Amino acid sequence: PFAFVDQAPRNGINYFYAVTAFDVNSISSTGAGNTSLESARITKRVQPRTSAGNYANDATVQTGVFGRNGLLTDQTLPTLDPATGKFSKAFPPSDAVSLSLAAFVKEVLTEPGEVSLSVDSISVVDFAGASTHDAIYHYTISAQAGIIHLDVPVHLSSTSGTASAAGAFDAITADPALTQKYGAPAGNFGIGGSFSVRYGGGYYYGVKSRGCVNGVSGFTSFPLCDANGPRWFMGTDNSTMMDNPNAANTAAFRTGTARTDFNNVGGPLDGVTTIFRPMAYNDYSSSFRDVEAVLSPFMSAADYRVYWGEGGHVDSVIDVTHDVPVPFRADKLDATWGILNQSATQNGATYYDQRSELTVTDLGCFDPIKALNPAGIRCTGNSPSLSETAVPGPIAYGSASSTSIDRSAPTAAGQGFVFYLKGQPFMFELAGGVPAAGTVWTMRDYIGVISGGIQAAGDGGPMSFSTQNMPRSFSAIGASVKFAFDLTNAVGASTSETLAKVHTVPDPYYVTSSFEATTTSKIIKFVNLPEVATIRIYTASGVLVRVLKHASTAFGGETDWDVRNRNNQFVASGVYFYHVTAENGETTVGRMTIINYAQ
Repeated sequence: PFAFVDQAPRNGINYFYAVTAFDVNSISSTGAGNTSLESARITKRVQPRTSAGNYANDATVQTGVFGRNGLLTDQTLPTLDPATGKFSKAFPPSDAVSLSLAAFVKEVLTEPGEVSLSVDSISVVDFAGASTHDAIYHYTISAQAGIIHLDVPVHLSSTSGTASAAGAFDAITADPALTQKYGAPAGNFGIGGSFSVRYGGGYYYGVKSRGCVNGVSGFTSFPLCDANGPRWFMGTDNSTMMDNPNAANTAAFRTGTARTDFNNVGGPLDGVTTIFRPMAYNDYSSSFRDVEAVLSPFMSAADYRVYWGEGGHVDSVIDVTHDVPVPFRADKLDATWGILNQSATQNGATYYDQRSELTVTDLGCFDPIKALNPAGIRCTGNSPSLSETAVPGPIAYGSASSTSIDRSAPTAAGQGFVFYLKGQPFMFELAGGVPAAGTVWTMRDYIGVISGGIQAAGDGGPMSFSTQNMPRSFSAIGASVKFAFDLTNAVGASTSETLAKVHTVPDPYYVTSSFEATTTSKIIKFVNLPEVATIRIYTASGVLVRVLKHASTAFGGETDWDVRNRNNQFVASGVYFYHVTAENGETTVGRMTIINYAQ
């Protein structure tokens, strides 16, 4: 669809136009090679007009990411405290997705509505070494024209590159009766929609330690750039979190020094002695970066709130940033959550760690890691199931530049479990039992890079944060990006207020007006009329000069007077009155001045 807007006061003037399409890559049937085919030029006519005074056509549009409670309006990025390494607030919702209509033609719509795109799931289907991997994003588009399920393949960068995807679809069917009022042929008239999504590179998502090792843009204090990673805190206020929450990260891969402090992702959490997230290069060999890259598409910049119930059961996990629950999934790692208990795993050589204690490498038995089989944590055994309930059991974790350390790492003093949350695996060691009912944990994740800070590897100076222009990924299952609108499109009864808007153009009339196309024509326009009205024009002494009937077929509110009386003579100069009667009997009276010349 095309929407034309006449910016000059020339309502009532006829415009003639033709829309032409070109196929610049068509193949000539004569064998002459590429040629250019042009569609037939079919001339159309359109006449801009003002709307009837009693015609209401208003719309309120909301666009953006929606959660359970409507449009998410926060667009403010947090700041990073250079001394403590704490973000000032949660990150705003995803900026990686947009959805729009080709044209929002409210004149041919009768009901409020919306068009939305949401994420159903994400499948990582291929891994090409250290640079790229392939994912399929499963989207649902909901529109008046129907429900569309899309599987969008994306070639993702495991390093610093970005990717994008876009598409178009049928969104809204206009009201046929309304489109015909504006000259469209009989039949359905569609308004198309389109979407676009951006995807960032792994260096700034789940493979930040590799970005640090390679000294890429943003990791400005290399080699002291290990203060990166998600962070946990009690309740809903990150003031409870320790300062420099990722300070325990050490440059083990570069120095050969094993980690001594495994509490590297914030806290403290009540009843938890250690929260450990292993990292490629820092704890495991470079091969573990493949695992991190495979899980990166599930990540997002968001606050995730974990609500504990009775007996170690997690009642819900909420993505607070996108205002949706994070779904639980038992059989696969996705943009979801789940708990891996030691009791669910198998012993023996089929698991990478080849031991009975639970280690983070046991996640290698879940797709997509298992299916893609990266060298870091290969598993040939049967896949266990993730649970919604934590059952503490024997655990082990180590750090010595290779994932094989998990085969010989000492058993931890406390029992624990692995909590998987949207691309991030965490080993929790407990001081005693499971968290009490009513306990709330929050995990804050981000897209971008933190540099500086006092770390196990040394003092990197004041901390700073950079997004590196990476999109905050749209991976929140259940959230939607929408084009939503409320709409009024109706002709109401005329009132004294609507009729008060009726007036003549031009006023005063001096000999001629800009509406006149020839020297022998004269035009004065009555505007803001009701859709149906009768206009009576009188001289100042009360003599009836002319009666005009106005009846628009397309909600028009203007009619022309040729400045002639009932005898087809041009009227003399002077002051004239007009009396407008609406279809419902409501009336108004106005005055106009005409300065004319003799016929």
